[in-house]
Amino acid sequence: MPMTRAEVEHYLTRRTGQVVTFVGLDGVTEDGNNLDYNDPIADGLETVGFPPLSRINVGDEDIALVPPGSVQWFLRVVELRMLETVANQFVWYGERFVDNDERVVEVRQGVENRLKGLSTEIATQWGLGMSGLKGSFHVGAPGCCPPAPNTGLPAVCCQPNQQSPPCCDDGLKDVYRFIP
Repeated sequence: MPMTRAEVEHYLTRRTGQVVTFVGLDGVTEDGNNLDYNDPIADGLETVGFPPLSRINVGDEDIALVPPGSVQWFLRVVELRMLETVANQFVWYGERFVDNDERVVEVRQGVENRLKGLSTEIATQWGLGMSGLKGSFHVGAPGCCPPAPNTGLPAVCCQPNQQSPPCCDDGLKDVYRFIP
């Protein structure tokens, strides 16, 4: 039986719900209609090669296309994207969060640590050259370039504070669809 949108939301709620709620988003609803989960779920579908019919309203029919062998990859990418959304709430709505508040610092650090761990897990389990992955792994994770289409160039990653591989040069970013 294929996975449903409500099941993906249940997974997200269990894995990220508390921090999602902490930053003012809906980290509780898991009935298949949580609007705050649309973008992460759509990104996950695109990453595993099944773009949704609508990014605004990802449905069961979209999620049902994820093959059983890609479910864990899909769920990890969805979780990563949700945590990136949470991290962005700290950045874009910083005035709501006082940096000297111990709880805010603790939650922010926890989100950053989980982002790093998920980025590493995804890279290790499913490869650094995840074609279709777009956006960014933030919070110190390396930037990656998937294999360049129709060129035979391999996937490469750009390590922070190190000499970057050729894909990170401005001239080849478009060829590789650079992921910062």
